[in-house]
Amino acid sequence: MRSTTLLAVWLSPVVVTAMPQADPKSGMSSWAASYFPNARSGHNAWLDPQNDKTCSCPPLKSSTPSLIKPANCPDPKTIPNAKGTLKDNECLVGGIMGGDFFNPCYAPDLRNGLGPGSGGRSVSDWSGGSGPHKAQFFTDPSLPNHTIYAPKTPVTGKKLPLLVWANGACESDGSAFSNFLTEIASHGFIVLANGKPSKVWGKGGFSMPGGEKSRAAQLTKSIDWAEKGGAAKFGEIDMSNVAVAGQSCGGVEAYSASVYEPRVKLIGIFNTGVIDPARRWMLKDIKQPIGYFYGGKVDFSESFITQDFREIPASLPAMMSSLPVGHGGTFSEANGGKFGKAAVAFFKWNLQGDAASKDLYFNKTSALYKDGWTIDTAHWTQK
Repeated sequence: MRSTTLLAVWLSPVVVTAMPQADPKSGMSSWAASYFPNARSGHNAWLDPQNDKTCSCPPLKSSTPSLIKPANCPDPKTIPNAKGTLKDNECLVGGIMGGDFFNPCYAPDLRNGLGPGSGGRSVSDWSGGSGPHKAQFFTDPSLPNHTIYAPKTPVTGKKLPLLVWANGACESDGSAFSNFLTEIASHGFIVLANGKPSKVWGKGGFSMPGGEKSRAAQLTKSIDWAEKGGAAKFGEIDMSNVAVAGQSCGGVEAYSASVYEPRVKLIGIFNTGVIDPARRWMLKDIKQPIGYFYGGKVDFSESFITQDFREIPASLPAMMSSLPVGHGGTFSEANGGKFGKAAVAFFKWNLQGDAASKDLYFNKTSALYKDGWTIDTAHWTQK
């Protein structure tokens, strides 16, 4: 496998060691172009009428925006607020809070800020996670175009919290973050990720960029499916403890699936923020506690995620954690690396009521701080 195929921006969790040449017309490398949702056409498989007669999106329009910021961009402060319902916006990549997510006037410079990532520590990890319930991913025909992460042996005697996940790059590959999501599931969670798995459990291989984009509405479909009992064979789900999370482009999908969804109790935003200034006003409508995680100053999402942290309601519980590894985090390391450890602690604390996990965030001598995390808990108003 050539190393130049191993990174997707907005992002699949793998490492790049060399950059392909930029397209002379667009100034965009081939891998970057594939991650702009308007760069190619075709139906999203999950939205095709043959698969879902209730919801169909038109093919994505063909265009290739430049990575170079145009000279005539409007002042973001003058851009009117976007309007519409979740239904009106469900065909947008990123959803209602994604909007014109890749408009070159305010998209980040993808040529910088990727950071060191996992530094060659990416592995195909089939260990089942470090938690007490060895886990893996599955598929189920009653939830097409999704991947299910759950303990291999269903947990009995207690309900498991639910996490629904949107991948980096809004990719439709539910196995792209398998190390990270398996680790979470092994600690007593059911995780439903957007997209079918490109990998077979235990067979190795890397997720590859390409294919159609997911949509935020898939996250809502996951919650609907679980609420109707679709996950019963994997364990009993605690529908009072539902979280939505995502990485990069998938993080904005997580915002979109949560902002007006009362069933969601917690949000996890990894390496992203609201890019489209016409959508920033919706930050004030968020009611759920939020955990923000990003890759430090070498992560090009830093300015967006820190701006979100400042602009959410002052009374909203939120915390922001930074590790200087860049936009790709450590998701592709064994058990998701340090991002896996931080995410497990955040979800166990908030969805399982685990006091020791909470202490990892508030005790500045804890293992998370020793791992190099910088954690801002000043916005966390809950005791």
